[in-house]
Amino acid sequence: MRIYELNCDFSFQSLDFENENEEKKFDRYDNLFGKSVKSMWQPLRIKILEGEESLPKSDFPHLISGFPIMSRRAKEVLHDLIAPYVEFLPLESSFGGEYYGINVLEEVDALDEEASELKRFSDGRVMVVHKYVFKPDAVEGKVIFRLPQFRARIYVTDLFADKVREHGLTGLELNELWSATDSSENKQRESDGNRTVMGSPIQLNGRLFREQLKEKLIELISEKTGFGKESVELEKIDMDIEHFHIDAFFSIGNEEYLFSYNEAWGIGRLMKEVQYWEKEDKKGR
Repeated sequence: MRIYELNCDFSFQSLDFENENEEKKFDRYDNLFGKSVKSMWQPLRIKILEGEESLPKSDFPHLISGFPIMSRRAKEVLHDLIAPYVEFLPLESSFGGEYYGINVLEEVDALDEEASELKRFSDGRVMVVHKYVFKPDAVEGKVIFRLPQFRARIYVTDLFADKVREHGLTGLELNELWSATDSSENKQRESDGNRTVMGSPIQLNGRLFREQLKEKLIELISEKTGFGKESVELEKIDMDIEHFHIDAFFSIGNEEYLFSYNEAWGIGRLMKEVQYWEKEDKKGR
């Protein structure tokens, strides 16, 4: 079992509402998606986004995040698989072809917040997930769904992804977030007594662990602050392994510093001369 986030491939044409009136009509439904709107739905008129006429058409053109658009061909391929979990809402195309907006009705409380690497708002709500971990029992047999934490995002399983690939449907980016294999491997690593700290596996067995940690931590401090490794004198280390957070007190000559680092978020700071950084390869969407 694999879980993907459903995103559009922007190398294909995107769509737009034909005029402001059509956009206002859509706004009446926007906050209702996830609940049935079929009885009140009035087909909306759509057009090709200005400036993208030269791009190729696709089976899943982008219109609005959280509201997938599907061609007639894609509907025919996927209908029997996803019909129990969605509403097909007809659209009126000004450029030919038959298209449907997909209102995903199924919401699954499947995100394992304790095991995932995530950041929260001050009120406790999930802000962003850096590494997804799903509850295997919750996603077993699922096809397409929303999460209560992110109602504007659509998630699918390999049941959906395999069908798309089998029939060569175009216009989607299926970004794999998690697999059941990942979950099994994580459990095995924990049962073996190993943890990964600062990108490297470290045995939790006393003296060896401390020496490996000190070595990796000095390398990280030197990399992020510019201090030479030979000048860093570690004095005290406080660790929260469950949340991947480290506070290291160290000195450079007569100057004392506090170095804080959260591996899960890739964010750290140096107190006394304050510096902030984030992972260079971190991406947002």
